[in-house]
Amino acid sequence: MKVIYCKECSDLFKLTREGLRTCKCGNVSGRYREDGKHAEVSQSAVSIKIPNGYIKRAVHRMEQLRHEEPKSLDKAYKAHSSIPAWVRPNFGPGNRHTHRLKKDANNRSKT
Repeated sequence: MKVIYCKECSDLFKLTREGLRTCKCGNVSGRYREDGKHAEVSQSAVSIKIPNGYIKRAVHRMEQLRHEEPKSLDKAYKAHSSIPAWVRPNFGPGNRHTHRLKKDANNRSKT
């Protein structure tokens, strides 16, 4: 899963194929292309990659921990239900599936 972060307003949002999404301040936009594999994002977007399946597994582990140890502290959840994610360049060899967004004033939806 790819999420986009805006350094200006600190908005973080998931890309979709349903149309162009834009951060709260309007500085960052992005969407998946129809193939669902390639994305288009604005120049100032920060791309964050979360490997597919990790969120579901982390939620499952969190729910198990909550039921097994109801008084668990934050550090227990951090240790047992964290997810890997990394920031990567928007364009070029480090991110072959993301392309520069062509301006599209139509189809915008704020997050």
